[in-house]
This record gives sequence, C-alpha cells and structure tokens, in this order.
Amino acid sequence: MNPIKFFKRLSVTKKVMTISITLLIIGYIFCLPRQLFHVPYSTVVADRHHELLGARIAPDGQWRFPPRTTTPEKIKTIQYFDVVNFARQVKVPGFYTFGYNDMVCPPTTTYSAYNVINAPKELFVAETTAHYAYAEQWSAAWNWVMNFLKNKSK
Repeated sequence: MNPIKFFKRLSVTKKVMTISITLLIIGYIFCLPRQLFHVPYSTVVADRHHELLGARIAPDGQWRFPPRTTTPEKIKTIQYFDVVNFARQVKVPGFYTFGYNDMVCPPTTTYSAYNVINAPKELFVAETTAHYAYAEQWSAAWNWVMNFLKNKSK
C-alpha cells in the first residue's frame, strides 16, 4: 500500500471521528434539563443501610449532626483501625519499607508499628521517598523474599 494514501485516509478518519464525537457531546448537552436539581443542597443523609443519620446544613453552610450516645462503642472499635494494635498481632516474618516524606503513612506511625512487631523483621528506609517505592526498595524486598524462601526450603 502507498504510504501517502494511507496517511491521507488516516487523516480523513480522524476528522470524521472528531466531528462525530463533537456532535454526540453537543447532543448530550441539549438533552439535559435546564434545571438538574430542584433543591441546591441535601438535608437528608443516609448510611449504607439507608438508615437516616439526621444531618442538616446550618446557616453557615456546615453540616450539623445530632449528638450520639454510642460514642464508647465507637472508641472501642477504633482499635481495629489503629495500625499499632494491628502490628502487635503480626506473628510472621516481614519486610518493611517507607520514606520520611510519606503523608499517607507517617514515619512515626510506621516506626511505632515496626517497633511492636515481635516476629522476625527487616526494615529498609528510603529517606527521600513518599508514599511510593523506589527501585532500590523493590529490589531489597525481592531479595528479602528470595532469601526467606531459600531459608524455608532448607
């Protein structure tokens, strides 16, 4: 096939697709009603079981929730979301890595969790990383796993 004809056809195809998509978007916009919602805010909030939470928007625009009497139950369950309490339950060997710039899992929390683990463990700190891993971290983790598997097979 002639390359010039091919690129001319490709150019025409792009134009046709661009025009088609533009017409579809314009058609969609004109299908929408002028006013999407009758009330510009919500005064009813429901949980995932469709139980009414009873929240309202105050005149200052902030949500106001009614006082709860079940706070002690919620405080009891927070231990299940506390990483240090989870870490106390770790009984298998592990490799841990993090960076000092991590805003998702702060280093203080990670160190606290690491320090309460009683199982065999190894720590690799990549000081400049945030909530992602450098190639060195992946390499160290892979080496740890391979050494762990070699030692288990003996």
